[in-house]
Amino acid sequence: MFWRDVVFYRAVPLNAQLGVENERDMGRAVFVDLKSGVLKVRRLQSTFAVCLRRKTVEWIRERLEEGAKLKLAFLGVERRRGKRGSTYGRLYVALVFAREAMPVEPKAIVAVDVNRLDHGVTAGLIVDGRIVKRLRLPDASIAKELRRLHKEISRLERQTAEEN
Repeated sequence: MFWRDVVFYRAVPLNAQLGVENERDMGRAVFVDLKSGVLKVRRLQSTFAVCLRRKTVEWIRERLEEGAKLKLAFLGVERRRGKRGSTYGRLYVALVFAREAMPVEPKAIVAVDVNRLDHGVTAGLIVDGRIVKRLRLPDASIAKELRRLHKEISRLERQTAEEN
């Protein structure tokens, strides 16, 4: 069942454990030992180990400094498509780290309502739960401008999130 899942283009999720110093191996499917630089996979009848590159160990340590924790690992097989059919390449293990992020409290919200009956667009600025300003935008060019503004706002939000 396991090999069929991997071969048929699915990455298989596995529980994982991270050992930074001398943590005891709890027998999970994937054990990452940073001290020795080895990743052990116990999914088949026998265990196999993969030596981690120095850059990979540094990347994992950076995630730990950010406050992230190893949640799980995915095991898969690289698939190459060609004229003669599919061939299978390397086995890969993807580690998934997660950390808690601070929620962003918006100061104001821009709400946009597109009315299908008369093809009008209404926009409003909401501050502290109250509508501060309301605009009726019947022109299609204004809707395009709103889309452009939305993309710019999204870009600025991403940039702000990366800086924090």
